Amino acid sequence: MRTQALLTGMERMGYAVVNVGERDLRQGYDRFRETVGERDFEVVSANVVRQDTKAPIFKPHTVVETTAPRGEAKISVGVIGVTRFNPIFRKPGPDGGQLAIIHPVAPVQQAVAELEQSGVDLIVLLAALHRDDAARIVSEVPEIDFVVGSYGGHFTTRQDRVENTWLLYSGNQGKRVGETRVYVNDDRSLDQRTRMHVLNKMYPSDMGMLDFVNSVPSTSESAVAAVSTGQAVGSLSGPYVGAETCKRCHAAEYAHWETTAHADALTSVEQQLAKHEKGPRMQCRTCHTTAAGLPGGFVSKDATPALASVSCESCHGAARRHLDDPEGPYGKVGLSSCTVCHDVKNSPKFDYYSYVAKVKHQASR
Repeated sequence: MRTQALLTGMERMGYAVVNVGERDLRQGYDRFRETVGERDFEVVSANVVRQDTKAPIFKPHTVVETTAPRGEAKISVGVIGVTRFNPIFRKPGPDGGQLAIIHPVAPVQQAVAELEQSGVDLIVLLAALHRDDAARIVSEVPEIDFVVGSYGGHFTTRQDRVENTWLLYSGNQGKRVGETRVYVNDDRSLDQRTRMHVLNKMYPSDMGMLDFVNSVPSTSESAVAAVSTGQAVGSLSGPYVGAETCKRCHAAEYAHWETTAHADALTSVEQQLAKHEKGPRMQCRTCHTTAAGLPGGFVSKDATPALASVSCESCHGAARRHLDDPEGPYGKVGLSSCTVCHDVKNSPKFDYYSYVAKVKHQASR
């Protein structure tokens, strides 16, 4: 429900094109498409591909036709989307296939060539990339006019340019708006002026949007409460079985898990937020419980107490099929398992090798 609200808010604000990030595909392609549905904006990505054929899953680029503020010039803007290269990324794709994220340079080069052939006036790269990665791309593909990027909390504090390409970052969490005014000269060269707006009390709220935003938390919490009320306490009939079930065969691993911070993840966030809110926000539950927001996952401490922590299935995946076929492939953990939650925003000091040593089981089956 919260994701639907974000998408609706983006429509209301007039978004034209949206880039696909790695976290957007956390639940696979089908769930992404189901969630996004039909929207007023286009979705693009040049380097999210089918693992087998390397064919793009989404449109690599699109063209937005716009008009100068006073209407004296029509501008054609080519927009490309990319996300950070992740060679170990694998999620369910369409038609039973797998998704992969390939290195962005070659797909961007191809997209730029196609846009130039179509005669666009400007080329904008939407980049879910670290600023340095974006700079490396534009050094190899100098035809890009602007990079509009997002990576963690990084935002542009001064004019940032690589050769003829401007790099623009406005942070995350909706705390800032970057306003860039582009001037096309008679010789078709470009000038630009960018200002960063920090959304503090100086900026009055749009009351219609404010009412909409304020309605979302109460609506989503009410939905969780309704599910909790209708679910028998402790019932886990879906794909998730809970750590106590895993303990039957993996007692040593369970005992070790109980000593880790994962075992008290929900309690820790409740304590941190106790002074400010009634309980952990929905987005906090996603990483401080097991499978919150996923079918059969955590609903509430009352309805699904067995999933009220970061337990076995948070890292190894839903275990119902493993119970049915214990000898089948299951539970492989790697960097991509951790970075779903330990990202730049929420875990800025994360180092895979030192962190995994804290939770790696001391005994195996």
